[in-house]
Amino acid sequence: MPKSKKHPKNMTTDEIAKAVFHPKLHEKLREKIDEFSQDKKPKTDSESSLQG
Repeated sequence: MPKSKKHPKNMTTDEIAKAVFHPKLHEKLREKIDEFSQDKKPKTDSESSLQG
């Protein structure tokens, strides 16, 4: 039995992105988001005190 479509207000951000973007584009965007989130790790107190 096929799944019924969810209403956008009930979708997660990832589900909306999959519905809007082509699967290959969604995959590339996901990789970029993961890349940016790795670069923006919060600094610890010891790291910030060494630089200041």
